Amino acid sequence: NGLEARIFYDFNNPDLGNGFTTDAKWITEGLGSADPIIVCVLVPLIFKKYRLAWRFFVTAGGAFVLAEILKKIVNEPRPISLLSGHLQQRVIETGPGFPSGHETAATALALTLWFVLPPKWRWVSVIWIVIVAWSRLYLGVHTPVDIVGGFACGLLAVCIIRLLPKALAKPLLLDEQPE
Repeated sequence: NGLEARIFYDFNNPDLGNGFTTDAKWITEGLGSADPIIVCVLVPLIFKKYRLAWRFFVTAGGAFVLAEILKKIVNEPRPISLLSGHLQQRVIETGPGFPSGHETAATALALTLWFVLPPKWRWVSVIWIVIVAWSRLYLGVHTPVDIVGGFACGLLAVCIIRLLPKALAKPLLLDEQPE
């Protein structure tokens, strides 16, 4: 019950059918997993933008570590357990639900990209974050709080990397703006 349940059921409504399940799985894997991390590191490397590649790697890696630590500490079950099966579970995922690791990765990558995109293209980063959040709710594998937690982990990782003191940023080769 409550606002969180209402939001979850609005996105996970059985009346929506399963027509978007394949699309939602592609979105999750294509924008919020190891695949986009690899792409976000390799593409700058191809164009010899080494600092940007390193920034993507460190930010996504730091966000992932933070999310995994929180998963072990909080150990919140997935919606299928919390809601006693009263949901449209379109895929099966195991392990703790909070925070969403896919949302963490998507947020870390999208916000890192935000700083290198021209201002008129920054909406792409916002869409990236929102569409991964939608896919996780639609698939029935995360609650809204899991999504917010994943967003917070990704945001925190980006903030820490961008605000590192020069004494720490220099040895990590993060002291300059990405090329």
